[in-house]
Order: sequence, then structure tokens, then C-alpha cells
Amino acid sequence: MSDLRPRSFITFGRNSEIMSVYSTYHLTEKDLNGDWLKSVKKLFRNKNLVINVQAEMDETEYLMSSEANAKILLERIESVKSGKGLIEVDIDKLRGELKDDKAQR
Repeated sequence: MSDLRPRSFITFGRNSEIMSVYSTYHLTEKDLNGDWLKSVKKLFRNKNLVINVQAEMDETEYLMSSEANAKILLERIESVKSGKGLIEVDIDKLRGELKDDKAQR
């Protein structure tokens, strides 16, 4: 998931002076282009920078990264495929219950 808007954090010193600014971007390699570089340069004009690059794991990679989690995930996938342990829900009934619940608040 790409998001060229940074999530920024500022740390302050004892006298409320700005000590550092951290910005996190979530990008794909395709987003590492001139536009991204211009936005970083604009945000940190005339500042010395440290840039760290870290690859993100998607949810499946994360769950499969531990043997215990991988086993659970594969068992759950198999349960869904076989229809075992599934709960059927009437969507119209659920919507009605949610509507009633909101009306009671």
C-alpha cells in the first residue's frame, strides 16, 4: 500500500525546542521517484537527513513467519475450504439488529 503523505512525529527538548522530526512513508519501489524525493526535500529543507529503508511484511507473510502461526493459519484455511466450523449469518437479519441497536442508543 502506497501513501506518499508522511506520518510525522516531533520530539521536543527540555525547553520545548524541537529536537528531531521523524516521518514515515509507506511506499512501493515504484513510488521512489522524483515526486517522492521532492516531497522529502520540501519537508526537510536545509536539514541533515538519515534515511532508513525497511521492507514491510504483508499480513500473510507475518502470520507464516512463525511455525505455530503458520500451522494455525493453514488449519483455518483448510476448515474454510471444507466448510467445517463455519457460521452462517442472515445479512438482512443482522442489518435489522444493528439498526435496532442504533435506535436504542
